[in-house]
Amino acid sequence: MYYPAQLIKEEIEYRKISQKELSKLTGVATNIINEILKGKRNCTPQVAVKLEEALKIDAKVLLRLQMNYDIAKTKIKTIKKINSLSLITDKKKKTLVSALV
Repeated sequence: MYYPAQLIKEEIEYRKISQKELSKLTGVATNIINEILKGKRNCTPQVAVKLEEALKIDAKVLLRLQMNYDIAKTKIKTIKKINSLSLITDKKKKTLVSALV
């Protein structure tokens, strides 16, 4: 799954910008930038707009990546939960899982 942090990392590596420099350019705290890049924090609309100004990456692209990543993670978690249920038949599990995919 491709998520915003990967695109941001690629861009700052290409531009040879450190996290600290990106923090200064965006006004976003360095620890927040670091958490986003490590996938520990979501890219919010506020941060996406600031990144758009600093890196010229469309904020909508970053937010779509975040949304798609969140949906995929939720589906995976739900599928695991469905498969762990012992009171549901395998056939019913397959039906529920296929509805998510």
